[in-house]
Amino acid sequence: MKVNGETKEAIFLRRVKRFSALVNIGGEEEIAYLPNTGRVWDLLAPGQRVFVVRKLGLQRKTRWDLYLFPVGRSLVWANPQAANSLVFKALKGDFFPQFREFQSAKREVAFGELRFDFLLTNNEQKYLLAVKSVTLVQEGRALFPDAPTQRGTRQIKALMEALKEHYRAGVIFIIQREDVRLFSPNEKIDPLFSHALEEAAEIGVGIYAYNSKVEIDEISLGKELRISFDDLKN
Repeated sequence: MKVNGETKEAIFLRRVKRFSALVNIGGEEEIAYLPNTGRVWDLLAPGQRVFVVRKLGLQRKTRWDLYLFPVGRSLVWANPQAANSLVFKALKGDFFPQFREFQSAKREVAFGELRFDFLLTNNEQKYLLAVKSVTLVQEGRALFPDAPTQRGTRQIKALMEALKEHYRAGVIFIIQREDVRLFSPNEKIDPLFSHALEEAAEIGVGIYAYNSKVEIDEISLGKELRISFDDLKN
C-alpha cells in the first residue's frame, strides 16, 4: 500500500490533543493529525524525526497527517486503518493460505450488536474475521492491546459465539513494523482481553499475526509470526 499524497520529513515537537501533534516542517510549525491514539505515541520524544503526508479536504482542520516514525532502527506505520486495507488486498490476492478456500470477502459485517471487518464465504461455510492493528513491540514481541479495550474483548467473545452458530471465526493481528519475532496478548495492560483470546484459541477461533515491511512511502505484509500465550501461564 502506497502513501497517497505529498510526503515530507518533519520534527515532532509535542502532542497537542488526542488526535493532533505540533510538528516542524521545513522550519514552519504545523498541527498534524494523529490517526492513532494508542500509547505508542508515548514513545515520541520532542525533537524526534517523523514523516507527514499532505491531505486535502474541505472538512479537514489540518493539512498534514503524521503517518510514520522511527523507533530504534525500525519504521512504524502509525495509521491503524492500513491494517484493514492490507488484509483486504491480501485476501483478494490469495496471500493467506488459511483463507484460500473462501471465494468472497465482504467488508464491515454485523454479527449480533458488533461489526466485524470481514465475512469470508464459500458455497458451504462462513468465516467471521476481525483485524487488529498493532504497533507496540517490546524485545521483539508484538503486544496487543496497548490500552484496555472493552470492545476488543467483546469482539473475541462474539467470535466464540459465532462458532456455536456454525460459523468459522478468527482474528488477525497486523503488526505495522518489521522488528518482531512473535505475538502475544498484552496481559499486563488488559488481562480480560488476553484471557479471552487464549480461551478463543483453545476452542477453535483462528489466531494469526503478521509483521509488515515498512518503507518511507509504502507498507506491505511480511511474514506470519508465532503466537505465544506463555506470559498468561506464569
